[in-house]
Amino acid sequence: MMENLSDAIRIIPRKESSHMCLISYFSFKAVFGRKHPPLTSSPNRKKTAISSAADYMMGPHYQEYQDYLNGLGKIADEYAFEKLTVRSDDGLLLAGHLYRIPGNASNRTAVLVHGYGSNGLIAFHAVGREFIRRGYNIFLIDNRGCGESEGNWTAFGQREKDDLMVWIRELVRLFPDDRFVVHGNSLGGTAVCMASSNVFPEQVKALSEDCGFNSTVEQLTHICEMNHIPKFLVKTMEPWFRHYNHTGYSEHTALESVSAATLPMFFAHGKEDRYVPCENAEKLYDACPTEKELIILDGRAHGQACMSEQTYYDPLFAFLDRFCGPAEANRIAG
Repeated sequence: MMENLSDAIRIIPRKESSHMCLISYFSFKAVFGRKHPPLTSSPNRKKTAISSAADYMMGPHYQEYQDYLNGLGKIADEYAFEKLTVRSDDGLLLAGHLYRIPGNASNRTAVLVHGYGSNGLIAFHAVGREFIRRGYNIFLIDNRGCGESEGNWTAFGQREKDDLMVWIRELVRLFPDDRFVVHGNSLGGTAVCMASSNVFPEQVKALSEDCGFNSTVEQLTHICEMNHIPKFLVKTMEPWFRHYNHTGYSEHTALESVSAATLPMFFAHGKEDRYVPCENAEKLYDACPTEKELIILDGRAHGQACMSEQTYYDPLFAFLDRFCGPAEANRIAG
């Protein structure tokens, strides 16, 4: 971490002032720094300007969604997870949590990739349970800088896409007879899209993403516009991002990767999503050259598509099962 302003100035182009360096640096820390969200939403939470802005971005129906998740409880209280670790390509110790249906009852495994500032056990209260009920083992990734994984910075998919491939190789090594699908939500969906142009091991059969964005620059610009923040910060934060993540966020997009996708892909999005407008899913779907399907859920905002349950899960699993094989005896009672 930069310890003094002279170090900071060397990262930002000379034309930027020292004042601008500091603004850009602390904006970078606020957006990309490690987050520790609560497991549940407090019904008596005191409203602040920041929390109200977050509710607006994630809404409408944000509190309804939080109540829905709180009603489900913690998935780790219901299922016994095993912690796994691997090293990222740049040396971080990454963690994830594996649940396998007892008695070797299933050789289908879903790799689930969470969104911004969350972690696997928090993000998949609902979706993770449904994968298990539909006869899948599940592996919940903790992205870098989140949960039990090392790292100080979220990389908006730019590094998470590489971490995902590290996990895929490790899981295939551990379970070579499994058939895998990969599902991502929000930033996790973007990471899945960014990885989609890779050549996957033959055990990986299909990919799915829910409410991901097609470009980091476009998404950051959209967030600035929603919150009346000057858009120049999107440009001035990138040198910091590049310094700490050894890659930028303007040269690689999910949309470009999906246009060279190598596996069947499923896309889902809430029609009322303010945070990541559903036009992102439409563009990703149009660009995808492989077998594909898109659903847009009426009345659902960011990350809330799973609340539609039947109209969300039935098409999702009908698609995944086409490529991963039917559940048959692997389906277990929920």
